[in-house]
Amino acid sequence: MDKKTTKKKFKPAYVINMTNCETVQDLRIEIALCKHNAGLAMTDSDLRAIVEYAVEAAIEQMSPSICICNCEVKVKKLPWYKRFWNKLKYAFTW
Repeated sequence: MDKKTTKKKFKPAYVINMTNCETVQDLRIEIALCKHNAGLAMTDSDLRAIVEYAVEAAIEQMSPSICICNCEVKVKKLPWYKRFWNKLKYAFTW
């Protein structure tokens, strides 16, 4: 009797490319992105890794801007009769 041997092929749901990963954070991001691209359910930590990656990329792309504002307050000049009255009031005070 010939016994037929069949090999089962293992087809992974996603493949992670770890050649560009330098830190643990890079690995978390790569795993999360591979799960997302494969259409699998992601955990909270996977989603958090993707959001942190997107926020860091957006912050790096922002150009630093300097805001210079003129905050001088101009003193409103009193009417002539009030200035005159103040001169008289201070002139006759002992």
